[in-house]
Amino acid sequence: MRTKGIFILVTGFILIILISNPLWAQPGKLKVGLLAPLTGPNPDWGKKQVIGLEMALEAVIRDTGNNPAQALALYRELAGKEGVLAVIGPGQG
Repeated sequence: MRTKGIFILVTGFILIILISNPLWAQPGKLKVGLLAPLTGPNPDWGKKQVIGLEMALEAVIRDTGNNPAQALALYRELAGKEGVLAVIGPGQG
């Protein structure tokens, strides 16, 4: 469990650096995607990811249902159709 907390902390710092770095600045909003298990056998971890990310920035969040095939399809959607800069996940619990 401690490893997950460290991962979230490091990910948060990386996102802050990317957002605040003027070299990455682009007109418009910065989009970050999150693939998390919000349903399925272990939704608690996914819900914690959502809360943490929402505290940090505005995110495009999708539910993987703890299913690898669904996570891959959603990743492609976020990277393509939604145009997100980074995706955190796949978020299997």
